Amino acid sequence: MDAQSLSLLIVVVVIVVVLAVMTTGVHIVRPGEIGFLYRRNKFLRLSGPALVFGPPFIGKMYRLNAKTLRILLERPAVKMMNEGTALNLKTEVTLDIVDPSMVPIRNGDLGAEVKRLASDAFKETISRMRSREDHNDPSAFAKELGNNLNRAVEKMGFRVASVKVGDHRQVSGIGELENAEIPSWDDMSRRLKS
Repeated sequence: MDAQSLSLLIVVVVIVVVLAVMTTGVHIVRPGEIGFLYRRNKFLRLSGPALVFGPPFIGKMYRLNAKTLRILLERPAVKMMNEGTALNLKTEVTLDIVDPSMVPIRNGDLGAEVKRLASDAFKETISRMRSREDHNDPSAFAKELGNNLNRAVEKMGFRVASVKVGDHRQVSGIGELENAEIPSWDDMSRRLKS
C-alpha cells in the first residue's frame, strides 16, 4: 500500500468517525417542541428550539410537543344538582414544567397519560362540586379542578399553569407564565433559570 492510498484511507476513516459522532451527538429540536437530553438514564438538560449538541453514542434526545401541555376536556353541560341546573364544562387546562428531570418523557405516550390524569381530576371535581353551594360557579370549578390536577401531576414534574372553564380563566400565580395558552420555550426557560 503506497502513501497516497494510506492517506486516502485515513481521510475516509476520519470522515466516517466525524459523521458517526455528528449523527449521534447532534439533535434538532424544532419550534413548538421541548427537548429533554439524557445521557444513558440521567437527565442532562432541557432545550428549546435549537441545534443541540449532546454526548455522542450515549446521549438521547426525547422531544415533547408543547401542545401536549394544553389539554382540552370537551364535556357537554352536566347537571350538577337534582334541581336541573347545569354548568358549561368546556374546559382547557395548561400545564407547565416545574422539574424537567421528573417528566416521564421516556415512558411511552406522555400525552395520553396526562390526558387520562386530567380526565380523572375532572371527574373527581364534578363529584366533589355536586355537594357544594357554589357548584354552578365556573371560578370555583376551575379552582377545584386546578387543585385536584396539581396533586395528580406534581409527581410527574408538572404544575397547572391555567384552567379555563367556560369563559372563566384561573391562572396560577406561582411563577406565572406570560403566555399560559401553550407555554412558549422563552417563558419556561426564563422561569426555570430564576
